Amino acid sequence: MAIFSPDTYVLIAPSGADRSRRPPWPAVVCRDKEVPKRMLNDRSNTFVIPVLLLQKLELRWVLPGDILVLDHLAPPESANKWPGLKIAYQDVCHAYQHGLGYAHWLAVRRANNELNDVEEAYAVEQRASPLLPNDEDVDDDAGLAMAIKASLEDIGRNKTVSPRPFSDTEDSSPPSPRIRSTLKRGRPNSESSFQFMDNDTTLLPSPSRSGDSPAKTVASQRRSNEHGRMIAAASFKERKMKRPRIHDDTLEGSSRGEPNNEEVEEEASSDASAEEDENEGLVCFSIGRDPNQGKYVIPEENIRSKAYFVAPHLSFLQPVGKRLRSHVFVRPCLRDIDPEDFKHVADYLSTDDFGHRVIEDEDQRAESVEECYKAWNIAQELGMWDLMAKIVEKMTKAQPWQMEEVLAFSALVYDTPLTVLPDHDDMRDLLANHIAEHYWAFVGEHTTTFAELMKKCPALEFDVLERRTETLRQTVDAVEDEIDEEGEAEST
Repeated sequence: MAIFSPDTYVLIAPSGADRSRRPPWPAVVCRDKEVPKRMLNDRSNTFVIPVLLLQKLELRWVLPGDILVLDHLAPPESANKWPGLKIAYQDVCHAYQHGLGYAHWLAVRRANNELNDVEEAYAVEQRASPLLPNDEDVDDDAGLAMAIKASLEDIGRNKTVSPRPFSDTEDSSPPSPRIRSTLKRGRPNSESSFQFMDNDTTLLPSPSRSGDSPAKTVASQRRSNEHGRMIAAASFKERKMKRPRIHDDTLEGSSRGEPNNEEVEEEASSDASAEEDENEGLVCFSIGRDPNQGKYVIPEENIRSKAYFVAPHLSFLQPVGKRLRSHVFVRPCLRDIDPEDFKHVADYLSTDDFGHRVIEDEDQRAESVEECYKAWNIAQELGMWDLMAKIVEKMTKAQPWQMEEVLAFSALVYDTPLTVLPDHDDMRDLLANHIAEHYWAFVGEHTTTFAELMKKCPALEFDVLERRTETLRQTVDAVEDEIDEEGEAEST
């Protein structure tokens, strides 16, 4: 019997009476620990393997005998009889092309469930939603148009498209002041992303987002808020770009004469078409709950190069404008993200890096850690595994860390119960190894906080103690070998 490891693409044979007439269905093998708890309760006593059926995005337990080797990527000739089968084979090809494993499809499944919840809520509150397009309101897309215009001006000056947020009312606002990290000084700061004290009466470090603690950060991002997430594809497709109005008082009484209505309409139509042609190739991200703040514009080619944004099952890019050549990135969770934190993600999407590129002093090192801290949750929520890998790389270069930084980052990373992305595991390894290496220093300087963190995150305690056990075993073995060598020397 063949053994199929996780991330293996296979075919699942139909069961029962359908076995002889239905073709096998493409699927990807998952890990047992990624299966939802409610599905674990339905697991039979026999040996079964969890798989996720492609296109359907259904998780199932299957017997090993029902799993077949996927030895070809072309769908069978009878695929047309079975809706979705061709798409499932296309998903396999897409996965092989981009190196996608089961973690990607689990993220797609979660995103689809999230969008379905939003569409259902949108249908219920369609009349009451303030985001619905109004035929009499021609300024709905003014913010998007201004952001795209600013980016096009940067491109015209041969500059990198700026991922800065913009305001519809403050086109030339001064840059935001740099946030200084107070971690190295160990003092609490209400403006800092880390709130920490040196005494043992403090609780776990907490990010500044809405005042929530790290234990609630990931959970709060995943909670659905029906009244706060009324963003649906229809509301963007039906919107129209603002039609320019033409008026020139100097024409009155001049030799040119008064333009007739047909001339004005033709000129307006031409200007509108030209504006939409210029807007082509940019994607707008609207971050936070204020529609006039936190908008970022990213080149479309940068977005389409990310498989986790443009996989076949996803519909995050919604066209806007009369010719549907501009796009808005639509995900409900964007409303729960701090626009100030998202600037690091926008920077990465534009330049493949973010924050400090080179660390020259301790202040920049501390700021780099804080930037990584702010970007991690967003990368995890959006499934941006390449950004998570970049954060691991930057955190490695930002050593040596302060103990407060390690405790805060550990509380953030280990708050997620399941690690579905390899880079998440890499970050856990990085932090657990550091804590295990400096175990007694953490116990001595942050006794209460360290103990609370271990109780709160049993996975962290397990990883740290596992590494401590291995280190102690090597130490004991080395001591025993040294004693044996001394005994042999004395006997000779």
